[in-house]
Amino acid sequence: MGLKYALDRIIEKYGVPVTTHGSGGRFETHAFIQPLRYKNKMYIDLDMDRMGKVDEGCYLYIGKADVPLEFKSQQTEITSPLGNFVVARSEKVCIGTDALYIWAILNPLIRE
Repeated sequence: MGLKYALDRIIEKYGVPVTTHGSGGRFETHAFIQPLRYKNKMYIDLDMDRMGKVDEGCYLYIGKADVPLEFKSQQTEITSPLGNFVVARSEKVCIGTDALYIWAILNPLIRE
């Protein structure tokens, strides 16, 4: 059993159900989504409030590496029981050339 397989099983078992919609298609999967907290780093040039929290309503996403998340011109929308989001930034975490998982910064989706 490889590390990627183990991580996929953990995400599937303990993550919340999510649906992603983007140019790569529509995927139903599971992921971890939680409020982004300040941990001695500034995330994508966001401002901190007096309590040390990011005040832009950002969330951290950790999901399976085989579910594509686009940002910039082709933003991926994410629907979950925790709310609807849009991907602000994403990256694959790799060991060598093997992608283990994807992390992303999400913003709440606001429809005009």
